[in-house]
Amino acid sequence: MMRIIRRFRDERAMAEKAIKIFRTEYGKAVRKKGFFSVVLSGGKSPRRFLKILSAQKGLNWNKIYFFFTDERLEGRNLKHSNFRAADTLLFSKTDTPRSNIFPIPVSSDSSKAAEAYESAIRSFFGGGAVGFDVVFLGLGSDGHAASLFPGGSALREKKKLAAAVTAPAYVKPRKRVTLTLKALNSAKTAVFLVSGKEKKEIFTAFASGKKNLPALKIKPAGKLYLLHAVNAADY
Repeated sequence: MMRIIRRFRDERAMAEKAIKIFRTEYGKAVRKKGFFSVVLSGGKSPRRFLKILSAQKGLNWNKIYFFFTDERLEGRNLKHSNFRAADTLLFSKTDTPRSNIFPIPVSSDSSKAAEAYESAIRSFFGGGAVGFDVVFLGLGSDGHAASLFPGGSALREKKKLAAAVTAPAYVKPRKRVTLTLKALNSAKTAVFLVSGKEKKEIFTAFASGKKNLPALKIKPAGKLYLLHAVNAADY
Protein backbone atom coordinates (compact mmCIF):
# COMPACT_ATOMS: atom_id res chain seq x y z
CA MET A 1 0.00 0.00 0.00
CA MET A 2 1.24 3.47 -0.92
CA ARG A 3 0.27 6.37 1.39
CA ILE A 4 -0.04 9.81 -0.21
CA ILE A 5 -0.58 12.82 2.06
CA ARG A 6 -1.71 16.17 0.63
CA ARG A 7 -2.81 19.42 2.26
CA PHE A 8 -4.84 22.05 0.39
CA ARG A 9 -5.62 25.73 0.79
CA ASP A 10 -9.36 25.17 0.66
CA GLU A 11 -12.09 22.58 0.23
CA ARG A 12 -12.46 23.17 -3.50
CA ALA A 13 -8.80 22.43 -4.20
CA MET A 14 -9.10 19.23 -2.19
CA ALA A 15 -12.27 18.23 -4.04
CA GLU A 16 -10.62 18.84 -7.40
CA LYS A 17 -7.79 16.49 -6.42
CA ALA A 18 -10.39 13.88 -5.44
CA ILE A 19 -12.06 14.34 -8.85
CA LYS A 20 -8.74 13.65 -10.58
CA ILE A 21 -8.36 10.45 -8.58
CA PHE A 22 -11.94 9.47 -9.41
CA ARG A 23 -11.45 10.03 -13.14
CA THR A 24 -8.11 8.21 -13.22
CA GLU A 25 -9.47 5.14 -11.45
CA TYR A 26 -12.68 5.27 -13.51
CA GLY A 27 -10.65 5.12 -16.71
CA LYS A 28 -8.55 2.20 -15.50
CA ALA A 29 -11.54 0.19 -14.31
CA VAL A 30 -13.73 0.74 -17.36
CA ARG A 31 -10.91 -0.15 -19.74
CA LYS A 32 -10.09 -3.30 -17.78
CA LYS A 33 -13.52 -4.71 -16.91
CA GLY A 34 -16.21 -2.40 -18.29
CA PHE A 35 -17.50 -0.92 -15.02
CA PHE A 36 -16.42 1.16 -12.03
CA SER A 37 -17.50 0.54 -8.41
CA VAL A 38 -17.36 3.41 -5.92
CA VAL A 39 -18.12 3.63 -2.20
CA LEU A 40 -19.27 7.03 -0.93
CA SER A 41 -19.27 8.35 2.63
CA GLY A 42 -21.39 10.88 4.44
CA GLY A 43 -20.45 13.92 6.46
CA LYS A 44 -19.62 17.47 5.47
CA SER A 45 -16.21 17.01 3.85
CA PRO A 46 -17.33 15.01 0.75
CA ARG A 47 -20.13 17.41 -0.22
CA ARG A 48 -18.03 19.74 -2.36
CA PHE A 49 -16.55 16.70 -4.08
CA LEU A 50 -20.03 15.35 -4.89
CA LYS A 51 -21.18 18.71 -6.20
CA ILE A 52 -18.20 19.05 -8.55
CA LEU A 53 -18.48 15.42 -9.60
CA SER A 54 -22.08 15.99 -10.68
CA ALA A 55 -20.89 18.48 -13.32
CA GLN A 56 -18.17 16.28 -14.81
CA LYS A 57 -18.25 15.63 -18.55
CA GLY A 58 -17.08 12.51 -20.34
CA LEU A 59 -18.20 9.98 -17.74
CA ASN A 60 -20.49 7.14 -18.71
CA TRP A 61 -22.80 7.03 -15.70
CA ASN A 62 -24.23 3.71 -16.90
CA LYS A 63 -20.88 2.13 -16.06
CA ILE A 64 -20.54 3.57 -12.54
CA TYR A 65 -22.00 1.76 -9.52
CA PHE A 66 -22.34 3.47 -6.16
CA PHE A 67 -22.29 1.97 -2.68
CA PHE A 68 -22.08 3.56 0.78
CA THR A 69 -19.62 3.25 3.66
CA ASP A 70 -22.33 3.50 6.30
CA GLU A 71 -25.79 4.84 7.05
CA ARG A 72 -27.71 6.22 9.98
CA LEU A 73 -30.88 4.20 10.34
CA GLU A 74 -33.36 7.02 10.76
CA GLY A 75 -34.90 7.16 7.30
CA ARG A 76 -33.42 8.09 3.92
CA ASN A 77 -35.23 11.42 3.69
CA LEU A 78 -33.97 12.81 6.98
CA LYS A 79 -31.11 15.27 7.29
CA HIS A 80 -28.44 12.83 8.47
CA SER A 81 -28.96 10.35 5.64
CA ASN A 82 -25.82 9.69 3.61
CA PHE A 83 -27.96 8.47 0.73
CA ARG A 84 -30.03 11.65 0.76
CA ALA A 85 -26.91 13.83 0.55
CA ALA A 86 -25.55 11.85 -2.41
CA ASP A 87 -28.94 11.79 -4.10
CA THR A 88 -29.37 15.55 -3.73
CA LEU A 89 -25.85 16.56 -4.75
CA LEU A 90 -24.98 13.87 -7.31
CA PHE A 91 -27.52 11.28 -8.42
CA SER A 92 -30.36 13.71 -9.14
CA LYS A 93 -27.97 15.87 -11.20
CA THR A 94 -26.62 13.09 -13.43
CA ASP A 95 -27.84 10.26 -15.63
CA THR A 96 -26.93 7.62 -13.06
CA PRO A 97 -29.46 4.76 -13.39
CA ARG A 98 -31.26 4.07 -10.13
CA SER A 99 -30.31 0.42 -10.60
CA ASN A 100 -26.64 1.47 -10.29
CA ILE A 101 -27.18 2.87 -6.79
CA PHE A 102 -26.97 0.58 -3.77
CA PRO A 103 -28.17 2.42 -0.66
CA ILE A 104 -27.97 0.70 2.70
CA PRO A 105 -31.45 -0.56 3.64
CA VAL A 106 -33.20 1.50 6.28
CA SER A 107 -34.80 -0.83 8.80
CA SER A 108 -35.76 -0.86 12.46
CA ASP A 109 -33.71 -4.06 12.67
CA SER A 110 -30.10 -2.99 12.07
CA SER A 111 -28.81 -6.57 11.96
CA LYS A 112 -31.23 -7.47 9.18
CA ALA A 113 -30.30 -4.27 7.32
CA ALA A 114 -26.62 -5.23 7.53
CA GLU A 115 -27.35 -8.75 6.29
CA ALA A 116 -29.39 -7.40 3.38
CA TYR A 117 -26.61 -5.01 2.37
CA GLU A 118 -23.99 -7.72 2.52
CA SER A 119 -26.20 -9.89 0.32
CA ALA A 120 -26.58 -7.06 -2.20
CA ILE A 121 -22.81 -6.53 -2.34
CA ARG A 122 -22.02 -10.21 -2.78
CA SER A 123 -24.68 -10.50 -5.47
CA PHE A 124 -23.22 -7.53 -7.34
CA PHE A 125 -19.82 -9.23 -7.43
CA GLY A 126 -21.39 -12.46 -8.62
CA GLY A 127 -20.67 -14.38 -5.46
CA GLY A 128 -16.94 -14.15 -6.08
CA ALA A 129 -14.28 -12.00 -4.48
CA VAL A 130 -15.50 -8.56 -3.44
CA GLY A 131 -13.31 -5.73 -4.66
CA PHE A 132 -14.37 -2.10 -4.94
CA ASP A 133 -12.39 0.22 -7.17
CA VAL A 134 -12.41 3.30 -4.91
CA VAL A 135 -13.75 4.11 -1.47
CA PHE A 136 -14.12 7.73 -0.31
CA LEU A 137 -14.06 8.29 3.43
CA GLY A 138 -14.32 11.04 6.00
CA LEU A 139 -12.44 11.23 9.30
CA GLY A 140 -14.22 11.73 12.60
CA SER A 141 -12.80 13.88 15.38
CA ASP A 142 -12.24 10.65 17.35
CA GLY A 143 -10.48 9.01 14.40
CA HIS A 144 -13.42 6.94 13.22
CA ALA A 145 -13.98 6.07 9.56
CA ALA A 146 -17.34 4.97 8.15
CA SER A 147 -19.11 3.98 11.40
CA LEU A 148 -16.10 2.13 12.77
CA PHE A 149 -15.65 3.80 16.15
CA PRO A 150 -12.84 3.41 18.71
CA GLY A 151 -13.36 0.23 20.71
CA GLY A 152 -16.36 -0.85 18.63
CA SER A 153 -17.00 -4.53 17.98
CA ALA A 154 -17.32 -3.90 14.22
CA LEU A 155 -13.57 -3.22 14.12
CA ARG A 156 -12.98 -6.84 15.10
CA GLU A 157 -15.32 -8.31 12.49
CA LYS A 158 -13.33 -10.59 10.18
CA LYS A 159 -15.95 -12.34 8.05
CA LYS A 160 -18.87 -10.01 7.41
CA LEU A 161 -18.89 -7.19 4.86
CA ALA A 162 -21.47 -5.12 6.75
CA ALA A 163 -22.29 -4.87 10.44
CA ALA A 164 -24.91 -3.35 12.71
CA VAL A 165 -23.44 -0.66 14.95
CA THR A 166 -24.51 1.33 17.98
CA ALA A 167 -22.41 4.48 17.91
CA PRO A 168 -20.96 5.97 21.12
CA ALA A 169 -23.23 8.22 23.18
CA TYR A 170 -21.47 11.35 21.91
CA VAL A 171 -22.48 10.55 18.32
CA LYS A 172 -26.02 11.02 17.03
CA PRO A 173 -27.93 9.20 15.70
CA ARG A 174 -26.51 6.04 17.24
CA LYS A 175 -28.21 3.24 15.30
CA ARG A 176 -26.23 2.51 12.12
CA VAL A 177 -25.00 0.00 9.57
CA THR A 178 -21.39 0.16 8.43
CA LEU A 179 -19.14 -1.60 5.99
CA THR A 180 -16.48 -3.56 7.83
CA LEU A 181 -12.73 -3.48 7.33
CA LYS A 182 -13.06 -6.62 5.21
CA ALA A 183 -15.24 -4.69 2.75
CA LEU A 184 -13.42 -1.36 2.89
CA ASN A 185 -9.99 -2.93 2.52
CA SER A 186 -11.12 -4.81 -0.57
CA ALA A 187 -10.84 -1.50 -2.44
CA LYS A 188 -7.95 -0.85 -4.77
CA THR A 189 -7.83 2.81 -3.71
CA ALA A 190 -9.03 4.66 -0.61
CA VAL A 191 -9.36 8.45 -0.35
CA PHE A 192 -9.86 10.31 2.93
CA LEU A 193 -11.43 13.76 2.53
CA VAL A 194 -10.93 15.87 5.66
CA SER A 195 -11.80 19.54 5.99
CA GLY A 196 -11.65 22.27 8.60
CA LYS A 197 -9.20 23.60 11.16
CA GLU A 198 -11.00 21.61 13.85
CA LYS A 199 -9.77 18.42 12.15
CA LYS A 200 -6.15 19.53 11.93
CA GLU A 201 -5.06 17.78 15.12
CA ILE A 202 -6.74 14.46 14.36
CA PHE A 203 -5.55 14.57 10.73
CA THR A 204 -1.97 15.13 11.92
CA ALA A 205 -2.27 12.18 14.29
CA PHE A 206 -3.77 10.08 11.51
CA ALA A 207 -1.10 11.04 8.99
CA SER A 208 1.69 10.33 11.49
CA GLY A 209 0.24 6.97 12.43
CA LYS A 210 1.17 7.52 16.08
CA LYS A 211 -2.26 6.93 17.60
CA ASN A 212 -4.39 3.79 17.59
CA LEU A 213 -7.19 5.22 15.44
CA PRO A 214 -9.82 3.16 13.61
CA ALA A 215 -9.01 5.06 10.40
CA LEU A 216 -5.47 3.66 10.48
CA LYS A 217 -6.93 0.21 9.86
CA ILE A 218 -8.04 1.25 6.37
CA LYS A 219 -5.47 -0.44 4.14
CA PRO A 220 -6.48 -0.72 0.47
CA ALA A 221 -4.65 -2.96 -1.94
CA GLY A 222 -3.17 -0.03 -3.87
CA LYS A 223 -3.06 3.63 -2.88
CA LEU A 224 -4.27 5.40 0.25
CA TYR A 225 -4.79 9.16 -0.14
CA LEU A 226 -5.00 11.38 2.95
CA LEU A 227 -6.34 14.77 1.82
CA HIS A 228 -6.90 17.72 4.16
CA ALA A 229 -8.32 21.15 3.34
CA VAL A 230 -6.63 23.13 6.10
CA ASN A 231 -8.46 26.42 5.66
CA ALA A 232 -11.81 25.02 4.56
CA ALA A 233 -14.76 27.35 4.98
CA ASP A 234 -18.07 26.03 6.21
CA TYR A 235 -19.98 24.49 3.33
